[in-house]
Amino acid sequence: MGYSEKYFITLKQIAILNSIYAEDRTKVLIEIMENQKLEKEDVRNK
Repeated sequence: MGYSEKYFITLKQIAILNSIYAEDRTKVLIEIMENQKLEKEDVRNK
């Protein structure tokens, strides 16, 4: 019983970390996309 409880908590922690990591990756991707848009606009303006 004690072992499975510990294991379950670990899975919960992994799930939480994964969701945080996914949010961070999404933010980074959005930043990259916005930077690429800005670079394209700079090229058009020149």
